[in-house]
Amino acid sequence: MTNGNIWAERFDGEWKAVFELQDRMVGEVATALKLRLVTSEQTAVAGGTTNPAAYEAYLLGRELELREKPEDWIEAVKYYEQALAHDDAFGNAAAALAWMYREAHWTEARSKLLGVSQDEARSRANAYFAQAAKNPSPAYYRLLAGRLNMMQKSDEAIAAASRAIALDASDPSNYESLSMAMIFNGRVEDGLDNLDAAARVDPAWSRWRYFLAGLAYFSTDRYEEAVVALEKIGPELKETSYWDFWSGYSGLMVLISSYGQLDRDADATAARERLKPYLAQAQEPEYTGLMAAVEFPFKDYVNLERLLVGLRKAVVPELPDGFTPKRRVRLDAGSVRTLLFGHEIQGRNVRTGESYRKRVGTPTYQLTR
Repeated sequence: MTNGNIWAERFDGEWKAVFELQDRMVGEVATALKLRLVTSEQTAVAGGTTNPAAYEAYLLGRELELREKPEDWIEAVKYYEQALAHDDAFGNAAAALAWMYREAHWTEARSKLLGVSQDEARSRANAYFAQAAKNPSPAYYRLLAGRLNMMQKSDEAIAAASRAIALDASDPSNYESLSMAMIFNGRVEDGLDNLDAAARVDPAWSRWRYFLAGLAYFSTDRYEEAVVALEKIGPELKETSYWDFWSGYSGLMVLISSYGQLDRDADATAARERLKPYLAQAQEPEYTGLMAAVEFPFKDYVNLERLLVGLRKAVVPELPDGFTPKRRVRLDAGSVRTLLFGHEIQGRNVRTGESYRKRVGTPTYQLTR
């Protein structure tokens, strides 16, 4: 190989003709590389816009969002709102706002940054999500997959994430979305295959991708491999974005359980200390098994139990400190069995407002008093 140019060209034009210029450039590149393209109808981006002003506002918002500093999000929201004002059918802009307000409602500090309460942030996230659904984009389907996962509907989440890939096979985030749904569904090898697919699109492994790999290895009892992957999101990797928080937060949860499964008590204790700053940001006093049951909505209980067993070995409490229900209000084993098993449980996460539904199968073990 040499450092010489194979092909070069200059393209001039006005911003109002950006879409025509884009088509011309793609055509020229394809001709130079002797590629055969499908028709423009087939390559039209779902959830997009043909309005130059809306597109420009969206790009400015995207640039600010990707800087991922809290103060930049304020301006990003304004540009996304401008994009929708120019074109209310611009699905990508609606999905971007749904995503940002969804993340904002997790903590009071985050929602205050955007000038709203947590309840208002949740309300806006739902409203923009409904608007995005009218002109669905890949980002909308990623959001939908995330919601379905938290409702323990990983079968439907797989379908949604697959739709995102069908609309845009060049975005690694779509493969990572499908990977997560596959892992929660119990199809771990398929989840790992999709991480490989994401790496073919973007070879640079992100902290989030390492988390997904660690979760996949953990879910197949490959605890040593899980530790190797999860330790790559260690404190030596300086957090540069808001999204780094989630990979560190969730990654440490699985890492603690991995250490517990491996009986590496000292490492588990150290990891619990590393988790404390994340808990402070999430406004949680401590990490418990009850939290893990909410954060990791596996389809099959056996996969959740694997995580809980590791946490117990790592001396993570199952219930919050001070939660000591009186003996007289406890149900006996027979009552629990009759009340739960073989029935569908529906409810709502009191912290996020998201609903869930799960059918509880017959246990393979006996409840004891």
